[in-house]
Amino acid sequence: MQLFLKPEAETDFSRSEVSVQYDADEGVFKAGSASVIGAEENANFAQIHAEQAASTLNSLITEYGFKPHPQALSVILRDSGTITNNPNYFSNNKKGSLTAQQLMYTIIKQGGLQVSEETRDDITANQDAFAEFIINTANKMQDDIARKSYSMPTMIHDQTFYGIDSVRGNNNNYTPFAYRQAAQEFARNAFKIKEETVNGKQIMVETGFEVMGDNTLRYYEQPLGEKRNESVQ
Repeated sequence: MQLFLKPEAETDFSRSEVSVQYDADEGVFKAGSASVIGAEENANFAQIHAEQAASTLNSLITEYGFKPHPQALSVILRDSGTITNNPNYFSNNKKGSLTAQQLMYTIIKQGGLQVSEETRDDITANQDAFAEFIINTANKMQDDIARKSYSMPTMIHDQTFYGIDSVRGNNNNYTPFAYRQAAQEFARNAFKIKEETVNGKQIMVETGFEVMGDNTLRYYEQPLGEKRNESVQ
């Protein structure tokens, strides 16, 4: 399992956070709205993870036959249901989760969701089969989280432009894809050509993402045809 976050300074407790709840009357998980404490640059992180957690947990029920246990879920979500983007928050004796995957793992490990007679045999055949299913589910969650992150303009930061010869942007959104193929597919689909005015001149600019070695993406803008130092793999 990859580490999806870069820890912040020890004294920094700024964060975004969202709570995931289970509605026993409707039988569904729901994500709340984000609260932002301090810096705004990661305001969308917790919202994306909470929505992904709720969506995946609901699919485990509706598509894979997992059975929710409301009493267990009320305790688990009380302790772990708040997702936040700052690991330092937990050094202050607070509880919660850092990612959607961590919350899913906790709910399953502590019995909030359990397999039933409706769960497919290939999932419940043995421990290895079950572990593989959970790992694959977590990886798919990560790819969905990355797609949503890189699709949001507010998650692309610190664009620095250097004139006609080198119009570029940098991306501080540290969100890796689990599978490199998914990162490459996103980068191919995101490539665009547009017209911009730079220093009073109309030029054609290409925009897109470079796939980095750790499966994160780096956003760029540059004049059409200009060679980059690194290309999309």
